[in-house]
Amino acid sequence: MLARPTNLSENQAAHYYEQDDYYTHKEVSQFAAYWHGKGAKTLGLTGAIAPSDFQTLLSGYSPQGRCLHAKPIDSGNHRAGTDYTFNAPKTVSIAALVQGDDRLVLVHDQALQTALDVKESRYAQARVWNAERKCQVKVVTGNLISAVYRHETNRNQDPHLHSHDADLNATQVGVRWRAVANERAVENQKLLGQIYQNDCAFGARQLGYEIEPRPHGQFELKGYAPEAITAFSTRRQEIEAFIEQAGESQSVRAYQRAALQTRQRKTHLPRSQVHQQWQDTIDQHHLQLPEIPDCNGAIAPGKLVSAEQLVQASITVLVETQTAFTREQLEQHILETHLGQCPFRQLASAIDQSPNLVAIGLEFTTPEKLQRLQDLHTILGFETRAKDKIGQTSRTGQDIDPESSRRDDGGVADAERSRDAVGASTSDLERSLAAFTRPDWLSECNAPAVVRGVTAVRERRSLESLASQAGSFTDAIASAGEQFRAVAANLERAADELARRQVKQQQAEQKRQEELADQVFPIASMLFQQQADAGMAIEQSNNLWVVAWDHYAITLEQDNGAIVELLSIEGNDRGELVRSLVGTDGQQQLEVRAGLTAEDVTAFTLLQDQLLQWQQQLWVEQVAPIAAEALNLSGELELVGEDFTVRYQPQSHRLTVEDGEADPLLIAQRNGDRWLDAGSRLQEVDVNYFQTEILPQVQVIQQQQHQEWVATQTRIAMAYFNHQSKARRSQQNNAGEWEVTRGDYQLVLGQDQTGEYFALRATGRGDLVEQRPGQSAVEVGEGLTPEDGAAIEQMQHWLKQQQRDQLQI
Repeated sequence: MLARPTNLSENQAAHYYEQDDYYTHKEVSQFAAYWHGKGAKTLGLTGAIAPSDFQTLLSGYSPQGRCLHAKPIDSGNHRAGTDYTFNAPKTVSIAALVQGDDRLVLVHDQALQTALDVKESRYAQARVWNAERKCQVKVVTGNLISAVYRHETNRNQDPHLHSHDADLNATQVGVRWRAVANERAVENQKLLGQIYQNDCAFGARQLGYEIEPRPHGQFELKGYAPEAITAFSTRRQEIEAFIEQAGESQSVRAYQRAALQTRQRKTHLPRSQVHQQWQDTIDQHHLQLPEIPDCNGAIAPGKLVSAEQLVQASITVLVETQTAFTREQLEQHILETHLGQCPFRQLASAIDQSPNLVAIGLEFTTPEKLQRLQDLHTILGFETRAKDKIGQTSRTGQDIDPESSRRDDGGVADAERSRDAVGASTSDLERSLAAFTRPDWLSECNAPAVVRGVTAVRERRSLESLASQAGSFTDAIASAGEQFRAVAANLERAADELARRQVKQQQAEQKRQEELADQVFPIASMLFQQQADAGMAIEQSNNLWVVAWDHYAITLEQDNGAIVELLSIEGNDRGELVRSLVGTDGQQQLEVRAGLTAEDVTAFTLLQDQLLQWQQQLWVEQVAPIAAEALNLSGELELVGEDFTVRYQPQSHRLTVEDGEADPLLIAQRNGDRWLDAGSRLQEVDVNYFQTEILPQVQVIQQQQHQEWVATQTRIAMAYFNHQSKARRSQQNNAGEWEVTRGDYQLVLGQDQTGEYFALRATGRGDLVEQRPGQSAVEVGEGLTPEDGAAIEQMQHWLKQQQRDQLQI
């Protein structure tokens, strides 16, 4: 946030910065000090701040000794500068300083640069003399001399990342230096603070932090308990305790007074001691601080919103309640409602290039607003200029010195000049009144001359007739004012009617969007579910999934605070179109963003047929393997059951499943390891039947066949063991077991308390099968694999060869 700007005198400023040790401290990394602004560059001031240069500028002189003001400076009354203090959120200070995430310090500095650039380009002003208007006017200079000091603690040594921007009271107009008129900067201090907060929040998101927006465009980092914020905010506790004790309400002024009353002299401690104090605070309060995120600076695409979308969304809201609005009002609305979603420089560029904004003087409105007002936009511009002209006329009349008309030596001359002025203005005024309906009416009226003449001639009786004539023109102007007010009233009624129509249009559009969403969302939900089941949904982050299809992206987010489910549809070239929210209370809410169109409904309707094909393919891939395995276990090409018939055609690799009425449910074509749908008509009940009824039966048979296979392999291994033992090729191992080794396998015969056992082992995998007398072979450990079966079959071939050799002998 940006604290309320304060004016600095020469002595106060020098004393303040010296006490805070901004530019004399040896640990430069803790207190960064640098020059900023085009005015500073003009004076050759860049990079780090030299104490002597800063002190010289506070006195009103450039480092080269040139006075930056039109007259000598009174150091006791001179405003040396203005201090704008930008404070980082407390959780940012904790993460950056206590936990040592230096990246956040850079984020703070960069966000500050953005706010300072805006302040300099828009609100750096000076007063100059306007010869035509004969008064001083403010002009934008676009240059400042700013001394920026970064500090990391407050007066209680709490972690408090903040920067002081000291704007020196000098800005350049042409070749001359003048005092800074800082009223506009002070008026827009809230906006400047929000700009800083926005870019700070966006930078934190790039580093992987999540933010919690707070009122008035502020934020904190997620994951930090309130106890942690309170423990490191002892200065704020002092101020609030003082206010409570004094019985004051918690207002801005009360905080300022309390801050001054409780302000202690700042002490300077070594960084090691300060960090130890912070660690003691953590231990004392048993604080658990969240881990620092590790992110490469990229925000997930699903969480990015374009600057153009944010600008358009805020324009839509503002024009609902007001005909025109200032740029600052638009920017503040964006920053308050979409904090940290987009860098401010991109927002400013989007506003500059927005096709939906039309300038009316210093304000903006939309082309639609102007189109619906038709001719009223001309009157609106006319009325604004008329009010400005009348205001100028009134001020010009007040500037006349009444005493000048009472002096005998000068009154006649004044009257003569006034008479000439009135005469010269008569034709202009008549033409102006005749052309009242034209928007350029006021540009033809020399109203200041008329008022000067009226003021002067009324002081002279000798020119009463002329005064009367001039007075009639004044009455005409008053009548014109009444007409202006009537036009303004009509304009207000037209604006009210337009607002009512817009509300009706919005309600109609909302209803239309709900109807379109009712057609699109079920299809989008079905697409998301199918793609998720097929493993084609992409996880963007925890509980956030995205499925891409054609020119659309469907996003599903679950368990996000009060939102149970959020289903969103986005268009690749249009951003988010519409979203559906389901809260913890079970209520469903539709939010329209860019909005669905009839073309979107057509696209999703065509998708529905494709979804049915995709669904059949998913079901085929679940049912076909079960049916094929059941057929394989039967050993036939046709398997007839009570509820279905399965057939397989080897030539065409075609698998079919028919129900009890001979209607085909599944027609699948084998392609490598996949079963492709070739016209199936499966339903979910069929899939459930195969998975719950057929699959368990198939698994039981497979298990039985596997156990028989294990028993067979064990018999082969035991025969091989016996043959090798007779040939005295067995030996005892360390466990006292008799062992025969073949390749990576060990055939073991041993005995324990339960009796004699036979085991088949594999190097590195331990026991695979174990058999005891009177029992079947049992798989243990990892069990047998087809590769093990192939190795055992080689033993069988070897044994048969040995038997043939013995018979020949």
